[in-house]
Amino acid sequence: MEQADEQFNFVVNTSPDNIPATLGRACIAFQKKDYKTALLHYKKALKLKPDCAPDVRLGIGHCLVRLGKLDKARIAFERCLEMDKHNISAMATLAIMDNNLNTPEGVQQAVNRFNYAYKLEQNHPIVLNHLANRRRQKNGILGHKKDMLTRLLTIWPDDVEALIDLAQLTEHIGAQKSLVSYQYAAKILTEREEVEVEA
Repeated sequence: MEQADEQFNFVVNTSPDNIPATLGRACIAFQKKDYKTALLHYKKALKLKPDCAPDVRLGIGHCLVRLGKLDKARIAFERCLEMDKHNISAMATLAIMDNNLNTPEGVQQAVNRFNYAYKLEQNHPIVLNHLANRRRQKNGILGHKKDMLTRLLTIWPDDVEALIDLAQLTEHIGAQKSLVSYQYAAKILTEREEVEVEA
């Protein structure tokens, strides 16, 4: 990541209005958890090209969420959806924000967004995970959640959140299956920490 950061910095120092390099710097800052800097880079890219791709607003929204500015984040995600009504990531993030309002209207709006997102893309990990959680809460049906989590893990086998959810779900079915899921999730997290430490 450091090498990429150096390259993006070189390009921006040579050509300050280079949008791809500015967006690259934003992504790297976000990965480094420097959300203020990432936000500045995303905003700079938007200022340089106001009609840029909706995903720039998605990046702005994610930075604002991390900075605790949820009202502004919501505006960024909604603008992203205005520009691309099929942007699953913006839709899913808004659904999570709606659900976190803990109001009947917010929960219903979240369910509607997740259901619509699922119709558009049946393999999106966030959508699958939240729909599985919702179905479990609403109906108490463990089998459906297990099916959705299993499907998600066939597509993204290293999804730690899904592995832990599957482990918690299978605790009711059998301790051995649950233990295997927990162990694999722990292994992935340990490997990720080692990579972060090396960087």
